[in-house]
Amino acid sequence: MVSVDINPDGSVRSVTLTRSSGNAAIDQAAIQAARNSRFQPVAGGASVPIEYDLTIEGSRRNRDARRRGERQAVDVPPEPAPTAETTDTPSAAAPAAPSDNGAEVSPTAPQASSAPIEQAPPVSEPEPEPAAEPVPTTPSQSNPTPAPEPAPSSAESSPVPAEPVSPTPAPAPPPAPVSSPPVPAAPPPAPSVTESGE
Repeated sequence: MVSVDINPDGSVRSVTLTRSSGNAAIDQAAIQAARNSRFQPVAGGASVPIEYDLTIEGSRRNRDARRRGERQAVDVPPEPAPTAETTDTPSAAAPAAPSDNGAEVSPTAPQASSAPIEQAPPVSEPEPEPAAEPVPTTPSQSNPTPAPEPAPSSAESSPVPAEPVSPTPAPAPPPAPVSSPPVPAAPPPAPSVTESGE
């Protein structure tokens, strides 16, 4: 879990790791994902806790997260369906589902880059702070009713703020370094040091 301080213009001011996952690569990915996030402008700025559900490709947690993401994808589209503007809302709902799949950090690249997959809205901050809300995590997306209340358009306003943030889930290769702690069997042969100066 990370704490993100947001500038009034919605840009990230600072990111602090508040709870470690126990895996340095995943922690780094969460920090980088938070740094790459964009938020809605908030008067005076804000501080928002975000929890990322990052997993290592091939792990049990990865498979579970993938299943949750698929379930989420089924749950999300029915919410915007009652809205008259379903052409815009499915595009917002579709990226929300990949954000869950992105949480799996499926790319096996050896880089420790970010994976902004799931972002929890301010847990202790109810309605005033959601103006700076990132893409909510799976538990929060299950209860989308609090988000529509502060907005004038109930069903269509929750996916619309998620749309600008949802394209960010694309970078997701942090767990690969975990699976590749290369221990060289033998160091490469050192170049022969010949002192020809004598």
